[in-house]
Amino acid sequence: MESRRLLVAFGAALTGAGLGVAINLATELKGNALAWVAVAILTATSAAIGYTADKTVQRKRAGNRKSPTGSPGGTSLTSQDNRGTIIQNSGSSIDSFHVTSDSRTTLWLSLNLTVLCLTVVTLVVVPQATHIGAAAPAAPSTSDSAKPAPKDPVSLTVESVATSCTWYGTSRPVTQVGAPPQRGDMNADYAAWAQDNDVAEIGWSKVLVTVKSTSEKPVSITGIDFLVSERKPVIKGATLGGGCGSETTARFAVVDLDQNPPRITESTSKELTWGDENWRTSPLRFPYTVSDKETESLLLIAKTDACECRWKARLRWSNGETTGSSVLDYKGKPFHTSGSAGLRDSYIYNDTAKQWDKL
Repeated sequence: MESRRLLVAFGAALTGAGLGVAINLATELKGNALAWVAVAILTATSAAIGYTADKTVQRKRAGNRKSPTGSPGGTSLTSQDNRGTIIQNSGSSIDSFHVTSDSRTTLWLSLNLTVLCLTVVTLVVVPQATHIGAAAPAAPSTSDSAKPAPKDPVSLTVESVATSCTWYGTSRPVTQVGAPPQRGDMNADYAAWAQDNDVAEIGWSKVLVTVKSTSEKPVSITGIDFLVSERKPVIKGATLGGGCGSETTARFAVVDLDQNPPRITESTSKELTWGDENWRTSPLRFPYTVSDKETESLLLIAKTDACECRWKARLRWSNGETTGSSVLDYKGKPFHTSGSAGLRDSYIYNDTAKQWDKL
């Protein structure tokens, strides 16, 4: 009968431990219904086990009072001491914990419910609590937060060289395209207007990149890569344009977006104006070195005839200790360029009438 006593004790301990865990989780998760259901079931199970044990003890005590020596309620043992006196001992002390069939059923049901609840808590509730805890990491220590975040050894200025001279394409009705910046405004941001109205630069896009070191230590610009993030057939619709602006003087790299991956097809190692008769000189030859006082300007000219492409570039660098790359895009968005084969009508914006006039 010792095994049955241990089983009841184990069941009570298991239920109590499970109830404590469930209460802690339910308090932490608050709105988790499974945790509160587990608390309720484990509480009821704990009460059932306690009731079963108490009722069994009462039955045992009643059996001790009713069972005579040698009766079915107990077993009588006799012995004789060294004086010949007969000593009788009631067998109820040996069979002191008898579990009835009803009590056994209640006990097994309680243990099964306990195991079920603990399984649910382990497989469902605990992972949720762990996830919640992981979603809110502890605040960094004062010493960690005081350390400045490491920064790239290069500083980049990326400018879309779009002016009133640039032609744009759209597949929408021109009446749905907003007014461009006013001609003559030297601070006009045509790139922002193009992004806001989702119009693409036609034929090519010009992007001026200025690179400098963030410290006195020189940095080598080791190369540049191009990535087309979206490639579609050329825009079919209308061409939008305006007057013309000034040209840009820098080293040039002409990129063919129609090749996959895009590659530089023409370049110059000298700072010239693109389109000049002598602009095609020796090609770019990386690396180029920059410092905090000596900057490098590079004009990227991305050309296409066969696609509507959204693209970015990646500038590679090294300072002797660290190598890495920096993304070149327009305020986190890709540049937008399309070929002109699908464009039919051309329009220019009339600042006086506030409308697009067909040419």
